[in-house]
Amino acid sequence: MMLPVLILLLGGHAVLSVEVQTTKLFVLPINPSLFNWTAEDISVHGFWYRGSMVNSPDLPSWMNYMYSMRYNAGYIYGVPPTKQPDLTIELIGMNKKTFETRRIVKSINITEKQEPAKYEIQMKIDNLNIDDLFDGRRLQTLMDVFKEVLWSDAEDLYATFLDSAIKLGARLPLKPQEGEGVVVHLGSTSEFSQELINLQEEVKPLWKRISCPRDFKRTTVDRHFRPRGFLPDWCSFRLNKIERDGTDKAQFMEYPLGDRNSAWELPSRVSLPARNYSAEMATTLIVPVVSIILLAVLLSFILCFHHDAIGAKRLENSSSRLDPSDMTSVEYDTLENSASTLRASTVLQMSPRLNGDAGDAYRPSPPPYSSTKRVMYDS
Repeated sequence: MMLPVLILLLGGHAVLSVEVQTTKLFVLPINPSLFNWTAEDISVHGFWYRGSMVNSPDLPSWMNYMYSMRYNAGYIYGVPPTKQPDLTIELIGMNKKTFETRRIVKSINITEKQEPAKYEIQMKIDNLNIDDLFDGRRLQTLMDVFKEVLWSDAEDLYATFLDSAIKLGARLPLKPQEGEGVVVHLGSTSEFSQELINLQEEVKPLWKRISCPRDFKRTTVDRHFRPRGFLPDWCSFRLNKIERDGTDKAQFMEYPLGDRNSAWELPSRVSLPARNYSAEMATTLIVPVVSIILLAVLLSFILCFHHDAIGAKRLENSSSRLDPSDMTSVEYDTLENSASTLRASTVLQMSPRLNGDAGDAYRPSPPPYSSTKRVMYDS
């Protein structure tokens, strides 16, 4: 552990300066070339970086550090607030193979922006990581979409905020190869165009959702973002008007995420809306009971009328079948036919045969005669 300390103390360091402006995003990349490491020093083990204020264990609250595995580089980024004094930070890099440590001191010169942004666009892009927008060309492509299509008067458009959506409370994507999401704010001194106002009215019904799934809702301006590689989350799209009262803090007309630097004031219990459970219980019980009663009454009426109709029909059919005049005639004819049949059968049984030939027909034929002589043997 002594070798890195000795190298740190004996090795010289250069003091470099960086010019930044208040309310404007700045990005400071940290790579091996910043510490004068050559290509021969680069190995598969990589490097380790750390940044902090001089004589302080950490960076200021408005400044952040992250390491990108994709680009194998570290980044210090942030937005200086107004009336922020200059500061000095030290960057320490260590070669993980040789444990050689080098130190660089950078002076951050902060100047007040002459015309800070008064109008700001807040949006979230789902398919990107924060290190994708550290590339100035990618961020410039996003701003060109607004300058060319949606906010043509914003010639001084610049980034006023940038951070990872995961750091702000979003969930990690289900697929690791998908982007984690990035939240970016773009500000300008020009008033919002009518196209931006119409876009906010279009996505306003989605504000009840904190975040929307990918491809949950597409707007009329999606055709300008998707071909350039941006998938916006329209549930997070806002137009904010920044009002400055001469202090170092900005007041936003609409800003759901709130000011991260200020304390969160809890609402009072009296101001919270009270839920009426009695009305909900009455609705839950009365509506089903009334519906069941009405249905039972309706079915009872249907069954009663149907039963009465069936009874009337049966009565009509039975009365038509049991007519007294028809029944008397039918019974008389039946009795007369039965009596005549009995008389005829009795006469036939008691009368002799009137025709002899007819009787011969019923006589059986004699057995055939045989030509064989029968010999009778006396016993």
